[in-house]
Amino acid sequence: VVHEFYRPFVERKLVDMIYLPEPLMSGDMISYKVFDKFAKPVLERFFQPYKNLGLPTMVHICGILTTKHLEILNGIKGLDVISIDSKVSLNDARSILQDKCIAGNFDTLQLDQASEEEIIEKLKQVLDGMEGHDRYIVMPACDLSPTTPYSNVRTFFQYVRNYKTPS
Repeated sequence: VVHEFYRPFVERKLVDMIYLPEPLMSGDMISYKVFDKFAKPVLERFFQPYKNLGLPTMVHICGILTTKHLEILNGIKGLDVISIDSKVSLNDARSILQDKCIAGNFDTLQLDQASEEEIIEKLKQVLDGMEGHDRYIVMPACDLSPTTPYSNVRTFFQYVRNYKTPS
C-alpha cells in the first residue's frame, strides 16, 4: 500500500528521500530474533526498490535497540540512514553501524525542558562523542513536543550550525 501511495511522487521526482518512522520494531516491543526473522525482510523489501531508483532511505525506530538489533540493522540492504532514539547508546551505534549513517539520539524531553545552557552542554557531548564518524546527522531522537520552547530549538540549531566553525 505504501509503495502504491508513494509511486506517483517518486515517478514525478517529487521525493528526495524515503523515510519510514517505525514505532513497533524496537527492542521494547520485539526481541532481536523476532526482529531478524520478521522485521529485517520487511524493511529490505520496503527500502530496496527505492534504493534501486537512487533515492536515499531512512528509518527511525522508536525506543531501545540492543547491540543485536543494531547489528541486524547494519546489514539491511537498501537502508542508508538509521535514526535512533535517545534510549540507544550512541557509543554502541557508532561502533556497530559502520555501514550506515546514524541520525538522532538527542533527547526530545531534554530539548523541551532543559535550559539553553544544558542543551548546549549535551550537544557538545554528543558531537564530541561522534567526532571522527563521518556519517552522523545531529537531530532530535523523535518528534518534538508542542510545548518545546522555540528558544531551545533555536539554540539547538545555532549550536550545531556553529559547532567547530572558525570565527
